[in-house]
Amino acid sequence: MRCNARTLRCWLWLGVSLALVGCSRGPELAPVQGLVTYNGQPLSFGSVMFQGPSGPPATGRIGEGGAFQLEVRGLGPGAMVGLNRVRISCYETQSPDFQPSGEAEMSLGRSLIPLKYTNPRTSPLSVTVTPGDNQVSLELTDGSDV
Repeated sequence: MRCNARTLRCWLWLGVSLALVGCSRGPELAPVQGLVTYNGQPLSFGSVMFQGPSGPPATGRIGEGGAFQLEVRGLGPGAMVGLNRVRISCYETQSPDFQPSGEAEMSLGRSLIPLKYTNPRTSPLSVTVTPGDNQVSLELTDGSDV
């Protein structure tokens, strides 16, 4: 049986198209939003990071009333489905009211929350993200820093 060039191109195009469709699946993300409190009071600024077992982290800024929404840069809103380690940062330089004095500082300044929350390896916080909408309350308390 002989194939002409046009038939061969059609089969090749079909094969490449099917391969690309099969490869277009990215990691499974699910919407995550919530509130961050410290000693019962909402944080008014800072950032939240969820790190899954693989892939890029999901991040979000803490806004008014401690509210945040996560997104994975380049992939879209949400966080990876599965167990995520959680990191919170709230440094004085993240405040919308922060005014640097003198020369621009390279430091983040003083952390306004215990340092254990600022590193995903030492943070006691973890969240299992499930398919569908996820509402999360992250409650930070004073305690011994790691």
